[in-house]
Amino acid sequence: MFNWFKKHFIPHDGNDHQPHFLRTKNFRYLVEIVFLLELGILVVPFVPPFNPANNSYLAAVLPAVLDGLTNQNRQLQHLAVLTVNPALNKVAQLKANDMADKGYFAHISPEGKAPWYWFKQVGYKYEYAGENLAVDFTDSQDVDKAWMNSPTHKANILKNSYTEMGTGIATGTYNGNPTVFVAQVFGKPARIDMQVGSVQVVSYATSTPIGVVSNVMGASVQVVNSTKSLSMATQTVVIATTTVVPVPIQSYAKPSFFNKHLTSPRHTINIVLGVIAMLVIFALLLKLFIRTDKKHSILIINGFILLVFILSGYVANNYIAKNRLNTTATFAGFSGEEFD
Repeated sequence: MFNWFKKHFIPHDGNDHQPHFLRTKNFRYLVEIVFLLELGILVVPFVPPFNPANNSYLAAVLPAVLDGLTNQNRQLQHLAVLTVNPALNKVAQLKANDMADKGYFAHISPEGKAPWYWFKQVGYKYEYAGENLAVDFTDSQDVDKAWMNSPTHKANILKNSYTEMGTGIATGTYNGNPTVFVAQVFGKPARIDMQVGSVQVVSYATSTPIGVVSNVMGASVQVVNSTKSLSMATQTVVIATTTVVPVPIQSYAKPSFFNKHLTSPRHTINIVLGVIAMLVIFALLLKLFIRTDKKHSILIINGFILLVFILSGYVANNYIAKNRLNTTATFAGFSGEEFD
């Protein structure tokens, strides 16, 4: 390993003071690698096998990654993480499908259906609810950044009232271009308070308990009567108020390192470009300061050209992301208590 490192980076007599990493042959390879990485950013999202909505694996991974990023944002603000409710996943998927099928991007559908329509379709009764949308993206971290850069979307993500969330994605056409729609919804289940009521219990003359009256208004009540009279007596049983809150089926699971980077190709490629750039800088510094009497200017020129090429790719990546961020950050999230 050290011999390989010495051969490619350290100028010495064995490589004629021309580290292989900066030689023209390797320079061409590195340029091709950077070019292919940049081409991938532009082309891969539209190739069906790599499109999240057409790839069953990516379609399953992407919502989980977005959920993880949302919870990371909440943890940074010392808020409780949200659990993933399958019912809310279905709500988000119905919304994403509707936008993809009809080619719109808005909280209100062309038919006038508000976000809360989809909650009702799956029977999710909420105390609080919210919705964030995104469209035309190739990177999960770009979606998260867009939402956090928008005050209304950020308020939804960091709303302390929410306890659950769900995410859905779908492929469709928007403004004449194929794209991926994302819907993320939030909720807090409505509390179901049992009414206070009474029951009539008929008791007969006996000196022993008559047993248990079970499942009365959702509660079990034991009635004991030891009257000696033969006449029928009426006893009132008051049932305490009970609060019922659905238990989330699926807890929050932090996405793996692989899944997180798989669904964030732009960020991952920027990291790869950064690593290549650091290697080039390292090789250049060694070349410039070891045996300065044998500089081999062509190697230095190759290194600087490669750095410029890498920097151009990085700028292009962020330019593409910036345009997409402005698109996804256009629409505000609504909350259920305001639009019930």
